[in-house]
Amino acid sequence: MTSAQPVLRDEEQRPRRSIWSRRFVLITLIGLIANLAQYMSIALVPVASAKLGGNAFMVGVVTGAFAITALGSRFFVGVVTGRFPKRALLFATLLLITVAFAMYAAAPNLGVLLAGRLVHGIGMGFLAPLTLALAADALPENRMASGIGWFSMSQAFSMAAGPAIGLALLGATSIRIPFLICLVTTAAAAVMAWGLPRQHDIAPERVRLRAESFFAREALRPAVIVFFLASGFASVNAFVVLFGREHDIASVGTYFTVYAATMLAARPITGRLADRYGVRAVMVPSMVLFLMSFVVLALSHGLPMMLAAAVLAGLGYGVCQPLVQSLALGSVAPERRAVAGSTNYFGVDLAYLITPVAAGGLLTAATGAFGSTGAGYTAMFLVMTLPVAVAIALALRTRRTPRPQEDSL
Repeated sequence: MTSAQPVLRDEEQRPRRSIWSRRFVLITLIGLIANLAQYMSIALVPVASAKLGGNAFMVGVVTGAFAITALGSRFFVGVVTGRFPKRALLFATLLLITVAFAMYAAAPNLGVLLAGRLVHGIGMGFLAPLTLALAADALPENRMASGIGWFSMSQAFSMAAGPAIGLALLGATSIRIPFLICLVTTAAAAVMAWGLPRQHDIAPERVRLRAESFFAREALRPAVIVFFLASGFASVNAFVVLFGREHDIASVGTYFTVYAATMLAARPITGRLADRYGVRAVMVPSMVLFLMSFVVLALSHGLPMMLAAAVLAGLGYGVCQPLVQSLALGSVAPERRAVAGSTNYFGVDLAYLITPVAAGGLLTAATGAFGSTGAGYTAMFLVMTLPVAVAIALALRTRRTPRPQEDSL
């Protein structure tokens, strides 16, 4: 009898291509630069609105106008990417954002600033799904989860550092100088986009306008999952600072620092685990940790417990969000990744539009019922475990992701 040969698993038989191709590195840098400028502007636009004579209401209008056009433009991502190369669209999108920063810097009145905000929203509505799709196109199929995890870290870093950089520049210069810096850096990102290697570009097709041109049905489940997850996180973003003040907790902003640090440390590790064992095997436990973070936060009366909740949220939402994105991208053919990414971002956008209002109403009702604002916050955060529980139930019904075959060169 011949001796039995050892059976190797698929991932041991296939060579593991590095994710760090020139194309992927460039796309990640482009996303980092563009998002850093965007999050700098979040801190700058309200100040500019006030300096131009806007009252509190107009400051809110100018700041919020961005979200309207960003959400509206996502409907057209699939149509446009079906007709034009994604590389050229990314270049045009970054030029549009550059124009928005020029309008910010030169704005003589609130009308021009508002117009710039609307233009900026259109650009950012296209930027996120385009860069996500281009990053996925540049990755080996069997390294998708870890690659998207690394790519999404650029956005996470921008979220953490952008507002602080913007405010630091504002403290040292006039309001126009930070906008001009954003203009120059975004223009540099546009030049980098034009220089992206073309060999892996997926040829666009002349598509008929159908429902699938605007929305990827295959990515619906990941979009619904991320909606419920983002609903929970949006409630924390909206109310954790006020919650801390209610309990006289000093340095409550440390919550976000600890969250970001935990997320940045965990994503490279969990991405590799997802590539090895499947997305669901990592995603579901991270969702359970996210749910636990609400329980810990609801029971917090001091900074240590709040920071423990931040660690759980970083290991939870911070880990599972890019994993859900990788599910959405893997559900469609490569040429439809932009519309799948856009569909996924719909879930996030809707959560951030709806949840703060709903959570605020819940907080008001709970405060009235229990006669205490502190008890109202506790009840609100405990109730916000429900959307996370729904996301867990949906994730458990998701098919196990098969280990993908190595993509052809």
